[in-house]
Amino acid sequence: WSGSVCTRLSGLRDRVESRLDQALGGVQIRFGDVSFIIHEGWRPRLRLTDVRISDAAGQQIAEVSDMRASLAMRPLLRGHVRPKRIILQGAQIALTRGTDGALSMTVGAGSAPVGRAPNMAELIEASDEVFLSPALSALTSVELDAITLDYRDLRQGRSWVLDGGRIQMTRSAREVRLATGFLVLSGRDYVSEIEANYTSTLDSAAARFGVTITDLPAEDIGGHSPALAWMQVLRTPISGALRGSIDAGGTLGPVFATLNLGAGAVQPTPETLPIKFEGARTYFTYDPVRQELDFNEVSIDSAWGAVQGEGKAYLHSADTGWLDSMDGQFRLSGIQINPADLFPEPLNLTHAEVDFQMKLAPFRVKLGQMRVEDGDHRLRLHGDLAGLPEGWVANIDGRIDRMRVDQVLSYWPQRLAPKPRIWVDENLSNGLMSDLEVAMRLKPDTRPDIFASFEFDETEVRFAKTLPPVQDVQGQVSLLNGRFHGDRAKRRGDCRSGWGRGRVGDVFHHPRHRHQETSPRHCPHQGERQCHRRDVPAGQAAAASADQGQTARRPGRGQRASGRHAFAAIG
Repeated sequence: WSGSVCTRLSGLRDRVESRLDQALGGVQIRFGDVSFIIHEGWRPRLRLTDVRISDAAGQQIAEVSDMRASLAMRPLLRGHVRPKRIILQGAQIALTRGTDGALSMTVGAGSAPVGRAPNMAELIEASDEVFLSPALSALTSVELDAITLDYRDLRQGRSWVLDGGRIQMTRSAREVRLATGFLVLSGRDYVSEIEANYTSTLDSAAARFGVTITDLPAEDIGGHSPALAWMQVLRTPISGALRGSIDAGGTLGPVFATLNLGAGAVQPTPETLPIKFEGARTYFTYDPVRQELDFNEVSIDSAWGAVQGEGKAYLHSADTGWLDSMDGQFRLSGIQINPADLFPEPLNLTHAEVDFQMKLAPFRVKLGQMRVEDGDHRLRLHGDLAGLPEGWVANIDGRIDRMRVDQVLSYWPQRLAPKPRIWVDENLSNGLMSDLEVAMRLKPDTRPDIFASFEFDETEVRFAKTLPPVQDVQGQVSLLNGRFHGDRAKRRGDCRSGWGRGRVGDVFHHPRHRHQETSPRHCPHQGERQCHRRDVPAGQAAAASADQGQTARRPGRGQRASGRHAFAAIG
């Protein structure tokens, strides 16, 4: 401050300290230098340096490098010191969250806690008493500048340093407003900022609040509330705003959030391979009474595609306040997918519905059901996904009821099992496929184990390049352990199976199954030969079916043990 009159009162330090102690009702103030300033307009101001504030018992509760106060004129003319505005500079504040979630705050090194409360709302409410003290009845504003905040969360075992901070409390009639702003020092290549405001009424717990964040890391947000815990698996800067209210009984009301996520990844642990995305945004409402998240919009854009959605998530918290699990029900639309650029152009799907449960420690997602619709086609998926320190583990099963041969090829990437795809493209046409089933088993440091199977009917089949195609054929094809089998092929209405025993490419078969031989036998109905097969022994078939979790298999059906003849198989 620059004033027209500035007088140092070093010789009157003791008298000033005594008058301040009396005015503050037992709170003791000790300081270095003191200056008395009168600006134009005759508003008196007091400046103290190296200030130490102690309670009535003499225990230090605050320490600041500089304290300035403008004094109310009328009380001063009557001999009373009543500050109207107080400015504190250079404060070192420590905020600690205990293992039980309670908060304590100290101002200055070596100071005793100036406040304790079970949550942030009650800690802020306690500061209202500053304006209720008779000695501070004329006070309208308290400002803290150039603050460094050391925040420690003992529950998470983490700490943060917030610098360049400011805190301002203002009173207007019976309403008190708190506004803060800090830079978060995170050691990253971008700067994070957080601003917050809290408006309450004196003598009441009712309040409304808002928080604005800029490029704050997701993992720094997720650990502070069960409603935000799902962000802990994200590695991305987040910007956005939250606003909410507290009723007169101190109960948190609905919280409304708008969040924009920058480029980042889903990565539950530092060792887990990240699943990258280019950006995302979401609007949701948190109902703390029902423990429900209502997502009005979720939009994700990644190298694998884009999707929009809406839905609800239900939180299940443990007694400690940590999120135990989250159940979600979402509707997806605007689906464009192209994982790892497998397709020349992204697939455009109409919409999907998904039910899932998510757990965080360790990260697991159980897919109860996912139904994808694209025109008249329905794909149903279920399974589970886990992000472990050693890597990703996935078990996914899917089923499509019915589809034309050419439509199946449009969903089958050319680089995924390319030889079987070429065989289907060149040798199956003009028919229908049904009971299409797929399964994937993924484990760390191993190639994905993929199973696929479908039946075909009314199909034109070329059994060998040297033979003409056969019309109106039905049969079954499967892909297992990288081996492609065509089984039980016959013309509709014909009792002969294994039609056209010509071989295309190299013949492979499952290592647990021996190649099935055929021998001619008379067909009593048509006077012709039929193909008689030696079945796979029952013990071997059971062994093949019992290997789920180690090897992908046809979901829900196991391995068929009889009635098969491989007419073509391509590795």
